[in-house]
Amino acid sequence: MADKKINYKEVYDYLIDNYAMNKNHALGILANVQSESGFRPGVMGDHMIEDPTGNLDNKDRLVRKKGDIWYYSHGDKKGQQVEGNLIEGIKPTSGGLFQHHGSRFDSMVNAAGENWATNWKGQIDYAMTERSMKKYLKQNYDNLEDAVGSFMKIFERPADQSDANVNKRFKNIKLFTEIGIDTDTPNPQDRFQGEQEGNQGGETEKQLETEV
Repeated sequence: MADKKINYKEVYDYLIDNYAMNKNHALGILANVQSESGFRPGVMGDHMIEDPTGNLDNKDRLVRKKGDIWYYSHGDKKGQQVEGNLIEGIKPTSGGLFQHHGSRFDSMVNAAGENWATNWKGQIDYAMTERSMKKYLKQNYDNLEDAVGSFMKIFERPADQSDANVNKRFKNIKLFTEIGIDTDTPNPQDRFQGEQEGNQGGETEKQLETEV
């Protein structure tokens, strides 16, 4: 099933074993994936109202459903109920483990294939080709909180860039401790960084100003 949760440890091992990633980098990614998709590779999110004017920022279009009622989740109308004439046009704009948004989502689907919603390895493989992922992996982090915050701001780029959101994501680390991932040992040498040197050309990823 597309909305079935995948195992944290399998994702962690895939990052470590297939991409020679160090622990802090891997756990920084996992903490964000938990907040973005709850490790459900087929989940869709970032529901938005239509914008017939073309003048609304993404944050002003974001909505969230509570029970049977849609509410604005960001912007000046945060907490207000969505107008009835706009409800029919609400659509998800992000999907997958990382909640790739807009054209990034389309590119991820093309890369992972028609079974993208269950192909979590394909989603990770695509993410590893993105410039923002390479930028994250080139930096070394002495502590997990810095890694979590950096991945949020460099790769995920949510509407809420606050320290409070970083802290919320950082608290996800305890989930991985509970399944046997050691989050307290010294950070090993980053083997991935050296492999990425000289591999910065030919990048096709587009920086999305509209990304939420």
